[in-house]
Amino acid sequence: MGRTEANNASAYLRAGQPKEATTALENYWRLQHLTEDQVASLIYPRYSGDIILLA
Repeated sequence: MGRTEANNASAYLRAGQPKEATTALENYWRLQHLTEDQVASLIYPRYSGDIILLA
């Protein structure tokens, strides 16, 4: 379920809907019990795409 939210974030961004992309990404992190600050401080490559979406 969580990864679906991350995929939705990418799809929203490609569709030119950055607000919806951010919301989907935040939902994904919430399902993973992570905050934006925690994700930003992690060095794991699996979250690098999430950081790019936020930029």
